Amino acid sequence: MNGSRKIQKGTGLPINRSDGQSLFRKMPLLPPAFSFGGLSFVETPRFPREIYQGQGVENIVLPPSDKEKNAKYFIITLSGGQAVGAILVNPAKKIATHLFILPEERGKGYGLSVIEAFEDYARKNNWLEIKTHVPADRPATLGILEKRGWVKLGPHASKSGRQFYIVKKSLF
Repeated sequence: MNGSRKIQKGTGLPINRSDGQSLFRKMPLLPPAFSFGGLSFVETPRFPREIYQGQGVENIVLPPSDKEKNAKYFIITLSGGQAVGAILVNPAKKIATHLFILPEERGKGYGLSVIEAFEDYARKNNWLEIKTHVPADRPATLGILEKRGWVKLGPHASKSGRQFYIVKKSLF
């Protein structure tokens, strides 16, 4: 994909994986909402289920609807348009959920960069606190967040019976 190609609202643009395969056929994308640490956060008007499906995310309960009030859905890309993951941010609830890094992109620091980007986004928008939830079977993720000053609460049980922690951080 040509990095100089502009993303036009509603046109759909193939976002590629590192193996060159397209994740989406005709997914409407908006211009990058923001960039941070070499990553671009490209907003899409619906939850990008395609990026999660078949990727070993059985422990993530995907949103039942694309109509969560105030939700912003982002595909996370490198400057050349290569997708590395996705995230859902709800500014009204001051929460980020469903952070997912593609398996072939893990171990490259993208998850930590996304966490730093979310913290930066929250500070710039004067949020006092941010939070997310992390499945209990993700101790590495919990460890990274705790090292950055996040506090875990729980565990809690989801409707499906899976265990998770609510993890939050005070910003000011």
